[in-house]
Amino acid sequence: MLNTSTNVDEPIISGRLHIFLLVFLGVIFLGIAEVSHLMDRLPFFQTDIHRPMLTFVNTLSNILTTLGSILIGTALIEGAFHVRFHRQIENQVTQLSNNISTLQNTVMIAKGAVDAGLMAVYATREECLKEIKNKMETALHNVKNGMKKDKKIKISILGISLGDFLCPHGLLQPTFRELLKSDCFEIRVAILDEKCGAAISRAIHEELGKFKAVARNTDNYAAIETNAEIYAVYENTKCHDELKTATDYLKDLVSRQQIDRDEPAQDNHMVASLEAYAYTEHPMAFIFVMDDDMFIESYHLAGRGGEAPILQVSKYKKQTHQSEESKLYKIYMGHFESILKRSRKIKHDLAGADCVVDNLAQKC
Repeated sequence: MLNTSTNVDEPIISGRLHIFLLVFLGVIFLGIAEVSHLMDRLPFFQTDIHRPMLTFVNTLSNILTTLGSILIGTALIEGAFHVRFHRQIENQVTQLSNNISTLQNTVMIAKGAVDAGLMAVYATREECLKEIKNKMETALHNVKNGMKKDKKIKISILGISLGDFLCPHGLLQPTFRELLKSDCFEIRVAILDEKCGAAISRAIHEELGKFKAVARNTDNYAAIETNAEIYAVYENTKCHDELKTATDYLKDLVSRQQIDRDEPAQDNHMVASLEAYAYTEHPMAFIFVMDDDMFIESYHLAGRGGEAPILQVSKYKKQTHQSEESKLYKIYMGHFESILKRSRKIKHDLAGADCVVDNLAQKC
C-alpha cells in the first residue's frame, strides 16, 4: 500500500512566524508613534528653541504610524491568504489521498475479477440478453458463411422457464429457433419442472396475494404439491403459464423435431442436437454457456428476477493468458452438471402419455 500522508507542518510554522513578526514590528512602530504624540504635550517641546525638534518628532511619529499600519495590514492580508492557501493545500492533499485509495481498491477488485475469470458485469438483464443475442447471431453468421468449426458449438442453458428463449414473446426466441436449424450446434436446456413444489413455492412468493386464502406453510414443498387448493391457484399464475408454455414447446421439439408447434408444415425441421431437462431443485441461477463464455444471474425470492446484476465469465483467464479454467466457470459449470444429474429428461410419449422421465424413471 502506498503511504499517502503528507507533512505540511513546516510551511505552516514558517508562515505563522512571518505573520507574527510583521504584527510585532507593526505594534512596536505604532507604540513609538504614540509615544511621539505624547512627547508633543511636554513643556520641554513648547519653547521656540525646541520646536524644530518637535517637528522632527511629529514627522517621525507619522512615518512610524504609517509603517506600523502597513505592517499590520500586510500581516492581516497575508494571514488571510495563508489560511485560504493552507486550506486549499489540505483539500488537495486529502483528495489526492482519497484518489490513491480508490485506485488501490480498484486494482484489488480488478485482480480478484481476473483471477475469478470475470469479464463483464451487466446492470440489467436487457443488457446481458443483447450480448447473448449478439454472440448467437455471430455464431450463426460464421456457420452460414462456411466458417464452421471442427467441433460442434456447444450451448448449455439453465433457468426457470427460460422465457426469453422458449416463449413466443421472448427476445431471444427467433435467434434460438435459427440455432435449431443448423446441425453445427449441440444444445442442452434445463427448466424448472412445472408441477414441482419449488415452482409452486416460487409462484407463491411472486404473487402472494393470490394465495393468502389457501397458503399456510409455503416452505413445505411436500405439503404444497399435495394441496389441491394451492395447485388450483398456482395454475392461474404467471410462473405456471410460462413454465407450461416452455415445457410444451420443448416436448414438441424433442419429439416431432419440428421448430414451429403451430404451423409445422411451414417451418424447418430441427437438425441441431437438443437435450431438454426438467429439474425440481430450488432454482439458484440462470446460466448460459456457449463455448468459452458463460453468463450467470443469481435468482432470489424478492421478485420475479431480472433485478440482480449478471456476470460474464470466461472459461479461461484470458487477461493473464493462462490455460487453467477460471474459478467461477468451474463452480457454475459444476452446478449445471449437478442439476442435470438429478433432473428428468423431457421427451414426448408417442403412446399418448404426457411425458416420460428418463433419469428418475417416473411418469409426470
